[in-house]
Amino acid sequence: MKNKPWIGILAAGPISPALFRISDLHVHLGPVASSSLRVASRLANRLKAGNAVHPQALQQAELIVITGPEADFPELLKLAVSSGIDWHGRTAILLDFRRDASDLAPLRDLGASTGTLDSLDAFPDPRFVADADPAARRRLQHFATATKSSIFYLKPGRKQVFAAGAAFTGTLFTPLVAATVDCLKKAGLTPAEALLITERNTLQTLRSWLKSGRKGWAGTVPDGDLVAFKRQIAALSGENDVLSEYFSTTARMALLLFGEDAGWLSALEAESSPSAIIGPIDESQAQRLAAAGRLAANLAHDWNNLLTLLAAQAAEIAQALPAGHPAQSLAAELNSAIEHAADSPRRLLGWLREEPAQLVTADLNTVIRAALPLVQLALGRGVQCDTDLIDSPLPLALDQPLFLNALLNLASNASTAMAGRGKFTICTKTEGDTITLTVEDNGPGMDEETRERIFEPFFSTRHANGGTGLGMATVSAFAEGHNAAVTIDTAPSEGCRLTFLFRHDF
Repeated sequence: MKNKPWIGILAAGPISPALFRISDLHVHLGPVASSSLRVASRLANRLKAGNAVHPQALQQAELIVITGPEADFPELLKLAVSSGIDWHGRTAILLDFRRDASDLAPLRDLGASTGTLDSLDAFPDPRFVADADPAARRRLQHFATATKSSIFYLKPGRKQVFAAGAAFTGTLFTPLVAATVDCLKKAGLTPAEALLITERNTLQTLRSWLKSGRKGWAGTVPDGDLVAFKRQIAALSGENDVLSEYFSTTARMALLLFGEDAGWLSALEAESSPSAIIGPIDESQAQRLAAAGRLAANLAHDWNNLLTLLAAQAAEIAQALPAGHPAQSLAAELNSAIEHAADSPRRLLGWLREEPAQLVTADLNTVIRAALPLVQLALGRGVQCDTDLIDSPLPLALDQPLFLNALLNLASNASTAMAGRGKFTICTKTEGDTITLTVEDNGPGMDEETRERIFEPFFSTRHANGGTGLGMATVSAFAEGHNAAVTIDTAPSEGCRLTFLFRHDF
């Protein structure tokens, strides 16, 4: 074992949590570098290991771990290339990036061995999976021995195949379990009962599979029992078309994956196809049917936001007021939230029927002021909510529930981006026949790639923390329903400003 530190870190922003789990890191970690010495010092202090240095001083290390937010990778790579390090005989490793080792080609051209290292959080002890060239693999093996870690090695260039496999359990398994729970609840079980049975069935199935493999796959689908399968599909269709379609599609894909004949499902699909029930479907209708899953998720997203607000208010009332206190103001706010929640089904049906937004002329400033208590709850106590509203009334045709929903989503997203600390500002002004609404936060901002995709349904930078990727999609839907133009001004470290332009006479 080497007598001096031989591991270096080149980092930006939040570093991988895996570093905090590595045993004896303080023994082996030497230089810690970033875009500035101040940032490097802060990172070393957080790790309680290593010494803050300028990037050139990474020359002291043999294994240089590159870590940080995905969006900061280009800058980190540029810093590594321009630092003047002699990369010959050194190893560069990407830690917990979604990128491949091929993205380190500029360092490889400079003489470095390269690879990627991804933490496996499902294990109680530090374990990783690596995609590395032979020289990098040898150095990673030394790293594993020195830090009491375990590493699983992939075939070179196969990281994305591994990532797809991990996604089946990490993300795609969850909807399967959710569908099971939903079916059991629709059968009449309580949520607690449905969860308990789902848990036991899931564990039993996994144990059976691990013990006997394909022999553990049993039931209607592997048996090819068309009669029973048709009964199940018919029952699900009466409860939820999304569940029915999901069940049928998943069954077909399972049969194909296992190399079995899925042809017996064709008869069922012919009988249950939408065209056989409601006649020919044009392209627009087909797209709307295909979006049924998105609608259900969107509605769930709205309800989740609102129920969180309701829970926060109820808790505040219970904690702050003695028994019997009238608490009229909080009760009024609570009722307002309940009314908005009850309006969600109306919005869903309106979308399905292609109904326009229900517009009623109201003063935009008055609507905003009425919404501020809920906005503040969505922001949290650590975020300051400021307003700069024009003095004169701003009459505007609004669907107020849709507007409130968009505003709450913007507040919630801003609070998350600012980690619960910062300032959120709402401004209004008018010029000619145009009303301008500006919503701004002083958070970390977005890079260009994120900005371009921000309104894309299901796109999220925080899935792991509960993000669904639907909040900004609802904001976009609000703007479209009100013929409002939307612009986004943002850049990394410069906050985010959304500007809505409405016309008086639309």
